[in-house]
Amino acid sequence: MGKELQSNINEFVRNYLHERGSLRLAVVLLDPRRVPQESDRGMIEYLREIELPFIVVATKTDKLSKNELQNSLNMIRRDFSLPSDQPIIFSATTGNGKKQLWHSIQKGLLGELDTDTEKEEEEKEEEEKEEDGMEGENNMN
Repeated sequence: MGKELQSNINEFVRNYLHERGSLRLAVVLLDPRRVPQESDRGMIEYLREIELPFIVVATKTDKLSKNELQNSLNMIRRDFSLPSDQPIIFSATTGNGKKQLWHSIQKGLLGELDTDTEKEEEEKEEEEKEEDGMEGENNMN
């Protein structure tokens, strides 16, 4: 796809998302076999900017080994600062992840989606501090 066409599509999508007041949730589809594109980053940043709840779904997950998939999910989660329950894995071929995806969409539509990654990061830092403190105590004994 040419850069001009891609730019036009991006502008159309952004305008649609911004002007659709009744929109309650966006679903961002990512292929975990590919390195996330700049357009993926831009879309997620824009969704955060306009404060539209979203979920990230890793598609075609049946095409990767368990190890490759886990590495890819960790990279996506880290790069996009996603909550621990995202990205949601999904395979149209096997149906894997279908229930979790529908459940997340339902939660998003009801306004019950937890998108607070800062809270998770704080909890993780607290756990690490506690573990470091315990290691220090163990070394003294």
